[in-house]
Amino acid sequence: MHTTSAEGHKAGPLRRWLLIIAAAALVLAAILLSHRLKPGEAPEWNPLVMGYTVTMLIPAAALIFSAVALFLTSLSRSREAMARRLKRLVAFCASAVLCVVALDLVLSFFPKLQKPFVEAEALWPVGEYSVPDSELGFRTKPNLRVNFRFQPSRFGDILTTNQISRPEPSGEKDIDAEICTDADGFNSDGVPSAYDMLAVGDSYTCHTNVPRDKYWPSLVAKEMTASLYNMGVPGYCPPQELIALRKYGMPKKPRVALWGFFQGNDLTESAQFDDWRKSGTDWGTFTLRRMHLDRPFPYNRPVIRLAMFLAWKSGLAASALPPLPDYPEPHKLRIGGAERPIVFNRWGFRILCCSREQLQRDLQRKQDPGIQPKLGWLETTESLLEAKKACDAAGVRLIVVYLPATLAVFGDDAIDKFDKEKIFRFAKLQLNELLKKEDGSEITPDEFIAMLKKNHNAIEEEMKDFCSKNGIEMVDTVPALQASLHAGEWPYYSYDTHLNVRGNEVVADTVCKYLKSNPQAPPASP
Repeated sequence: MHTTSAEGHKAGPLRRWLLIIAAAALVLAAILLSHRLKPGEAPEWNPLVMGYTVTMLIPAAALIFSAVALFLTSLSRSREAMARRLKRLVAFCASAVLCVVALDLVLSFFPKLQKPFVEAEALWPVGEYSVPDSELGFRTKPNLRVNFRFQPSRFGDILTTNQISRPEPSGEKDIDAEICTDADGFNSDGVPSAYDMLAVGDSYTCHTNVPRDKYWPSLVAKEMTASLYNMGVPGYCPPQELIALRKYGMPKKPRVALWGFFQGNDLTESAQFDDWRKSGTDWGTFTLRRMHLDRPFPYNRPVIRLAMFLAWKSGLAASALPPLPDYPEPHKLRIGGAERPIVFNRWGFRILCCSREQLQRDLQRKQDPGIQPKLGWLETTESLLEAKKACDAAGVRLIVVYLPATLAVFGDDAIDKFDKEKIFRFAKLQLNELLKKEDGSEITPDEFIAMLKKNHNAIEEEMKDFCSKNGIEMVDTVPALQASLHAGEWPYYSYDTHLNVRGNEVVADTVCKYLKSNPQAPPASP
């Protein structure tokens, strides 16, 4: 009895300290758990579990676990037993922390492991296959060789951006494709010293989802028996294309410069590029901020991202904001005797709703920078005028190749079949200020459809007038692409916003017909 009492007496101070620490841990956990949140009170990307974000729930769970473990340890009869259990607890916690740190480091050093649960822009703000550039924002990595298989029914950008959850089989074949760049980061096996023809543009000019020899500039060069330097870069916009043209293209003295203009996002990205140049930051930082991916610690750590992803997938957590609506069914359209699923890009509706009056008003931002919305038409036209001057001075023939967005080609064949309410909900997020009428009220689904029917070709008409007034040659590919569609040869992928192989062939054929009919640049209009 005397020995047991002595051991209990020795264990007393340590037991009291353990109980005090356990009680403090419970108090801290209670403080954290006293702040429940409603869905609208937390960022969209921060999952809620029973009304708590991971900032509160994970530390609270760790504190409760520690309190219970310390309480159980304090029940030991002797100081020695208590010390042994405490050492085991410390060793367990240290091992757990080391494992978490090791996993975090592995995921950090091998970012591709994070692709299933992290936005690509968060892993590679300038692009997975790109490097920063002080003038262009980013360039494709030089001397790159990447072979891959593109599966349209699995990896189209409509699917990878989660715009549809139940895609129907499209019957499209897989494509063996390649990313191949030269020392300057452009689509070539080597930097040429001179060439007959160059092409600038974005992914519609140099798209990795078709074979390299099927890009429309490659097909044009082959038909015209001309050497080609394809300077198209996915993600570029007219101001970037102007810089690339001047810096990398013009010194090699081409005879013809083909400028691929994509209706779908060239204006939006031109406005963003102008914002970047004024921001004073690097392209990666600008991208993270623009996409709201510049998340604070601990949300920027891979293990926390993984925990959040698993919480979402398991159903234990929900987004702080409701998910975006799926593309409305039915997905299939029958046009030209062919029936296939087709999904139109959520992020493209805004520019397709812009009227010619809004585009013309955007030009006034040169005198009044505060004019909203900032559409990017000003930056686009200024870039084309500068390109025209540079090409005229060097004796180069500049030809704008107008490349329409998918819906502009499908036109009323698709718009008339939309469920007005559902497509309005689907597109609504990106319409922003276009949703407001002059009296401040929001447009209705019927007004949205009317706006879409009226304006989906407004940029095409405005570009025609602009080029005509400024002596710039333009090839409009819309009629030929519509003819292909109505002949049953669909020129676009079902679940990707880009031209398929047939679409590239149609564009190339249209450009070649123009070049053969106009072997010399027509005289400038007075």
